Amino acid sequence: MRRASIVLVLCLSVSTAFGQQVYPHFSQSTFEQSLNNDLAWLPIMLKARDNPDFPQRATAADLEDLKAPKKALKEMQKAEKEVKKNRLEPAITHLQKAVEAYPQYSKAYVNMGVLQIRLSRPAEAETALRKAVEVNDANIAAKQTLGFFCLALNRPNEALPTLRSALLQDPENARSAYYIGEALFRLGQKEEAEEHLRKAVDTDGSLYFAAYRLATLCAGRGLYREALVLVRGIGKMQHPGIPDDDLQQLSAALETELQRREAK
Repeated sequence: MRRASIVLVLCLSVSTAFGQQVYPHFSQSTFEQSLNNDLAWLPIMLKARDNPDFPQRATAADLEDLKAPKKALKEMQKAEKEVKKNRLEPAITHLQKAVEAYPQYSKAYVNMGVLQIRLSRPAEAETALRKAVEVNDANIAAKQTLGFFCLALNRPNEALPTLRSALLQDPENARSAYYIGEALFRLGQKEEAEEHLRKAVDTDGSLYFAAYRLATLCAGRGLYREALVLVRGIGKMQHPGIPDDDLQQLSAALETELQRREAK
């Protein structure tokens, strides 16, 4: 994926106890990896299903398949096959045919938006994602994706309403809580940001980017021991996108501060 306007540098500042340094920061490659991780999650969630044998807790996106005509389903499935071959342009063509056959096919619009992001076409991506929310307000994944897209363009004010709506629909959704926490952090509302990040981490411990952001917020508030526990927890799992050096640097800084306090 080419570096474009959707790639953002996120600096995570901690308290003056660390000598006014920045510990550590999201580099461009770090945020790009975060973006790619979430894009990898979406197509799996929004695959087309051609039978009604859904899980007990079917999503609004799943239920669309019950209403979609066979032509729309077939086009969605063709798009999925093209994506597996990394043929994104033909995949978008099939998705366009899917929404022509079924204009209310929100998940097709979501996948179209995701592919446009991968092709570094933010304008086309935003059009598709906003259409996804418009045609099916119950599609939480559409709202999450649009919210994350706005964050990627550093538009947290625009991201928040969509993400808050998604969280209201599913209060236990860790991903919505994480994105809201990130948006609030960028708006300087750190107390509420921390509240949502805690919810995200408590609900889904695998969201290590949320844990990383929470660790730096805790460090900034002088909660060094809690921050250290979070950092060490990240180190015990796979954490693509967060360099080991950054984790080690933050861990060492926290340990030094704890030792300094204990020596008083």
